[in-house]
Amino acid sequence: VSIMLIGTVAYMMLQLYMVNFPDEDVRYYSSKTLGDSISLFVAVLVYESVNKCFLSLGVVIQADVLRFGQFFLWFVLLQAATAWLAGVLWDEETGTNDPEEEAQWRTRELRLRCISGMLAHIAGFAGISAWS
Repeated sequence: VSIMLIGTVAYMMLQLYMVNFPDEDVRYYSSKTLGDSISLFVAVLVYESVNKCFLSLGVVIQADVLRFGQFFLWFVLLQAATAWLAGVLWDEETGTNDPEEEAQWRTRELRLRCISGMLAHIAGFAGISAWS
């Protein structure tokens, strides 16, 4: 137990060192890797909790049908959220050099990466469950 605790503390110290590293590229990629790891683990938790709820409600429905339905639901939700966040569902005029508009587009891009990455992981887990 003590070795595990020391290893965890050493890992956290290394992670903090890499996020605050003097080189900008190292900071960027370590933050990106950390964010992707957190997204993956949160997606596992969300998928498992929703899967348990679906399976507890689906006593009447066959388990395979429920798994494929859940995969279809997550996949459609992923596509709809990505299209909405990317601005595909409406026509906006772009191309101005307004700094406020550029900040809005950066915020939209950040939301798009976050939500679609999470939903892609969840849809992937549902697909693995449906086809296994």
